[in-house]
Amino acid sequence: MEDLNVEVIAVKKISLPRITDNQYYQEGRYQHFWKPVGDKVESIFIAVLSDQLYNPNSGKELVVSIEMHFKVVSKENILLDFQNPERRHKHAIPLIARLTFETQKVLRSETEKGFKKEDFQFSSLPEITLDTAIEYVIGVLPKRDTSKMPIVLGKDESVANYVIAMFSIISDATSENKIVIDGRNIMIVPKPDDEKFEFDEANYDALKSKIILDFFRNPRLNQLTLSDEESKLFRRCSHAAYYFGGEKKNRVERVNEEFLNIHEKYFM
Repeated sequence: MEDLNVEVIAVKKISLPRITDNQYYQEGRYQHFWKPVGDKVESIFIAVLSDQLYNPNSGKELVVSIEMHFKVVSKENILLDFQNPERRHKHAIPLIARLTFETQKVLRSETEKGFKKEDFQFSSLPEITLDTAIEYVIGVLPKRDTSKMPIVLGKDESVANYVIAMFSIISDATSENKIVIDGRNIMIVPKPDDEKFEFDEANYDALKSKIILDFFRNPRLNQLTLSDEESKLFRRCSHAAYYFGGEKKNRVERVNEEFLNIHEKYFM
């Protein structure tokens, strides 16, 4: 990030109503105004943060709110479209986190003045650092909708394991037979009707071949970007494998827990 000129031009203690019944909650709001000044951009960024504590047993509450105005002079309009995840500048979140952290420090000082441990014995004021400010900003700003973005596969081990597990689960779930191991005997027997699943996708085999054969077995390719339609099918495959794996888990059978966990993290 470029070396920015940042100046605090106003600090105000304001009154906001409590909006939560949580024992501790921090509400945040942001506003941005800007204008060109020569070959640079002058931004006015307003951060409003509120510490809110509530004791459901006694009904006691503490609400402390701070509004800080920052003037930011930069070559690029870093804060433009900061609420739009598709057009947000790559340095917007670090900059907003920096301004948020400065606001949090002032807010914490004011909150501690009114915080009485006997009134909120089950609550504590969380630690504030630049890292926690970044986490906070990421949490409150609108997030990019990744459900419609093209899927890009790399050749690292975790991606390969996930893809292989996904196709293996689907293949196992849609097979007419299953393998039963009884001591030293291995038998292939027909599945009961309640263990048979269907996954009828016209381009499934083509997608599987493209990823496994054309990509993973091609040493000249390190990355594969799926088309929009292929990405949609890949997500349907992942959801299907997650469902099939969940049904297997319900029958107290061994499942690929790592696959289920990764699906929950990235595709739910």
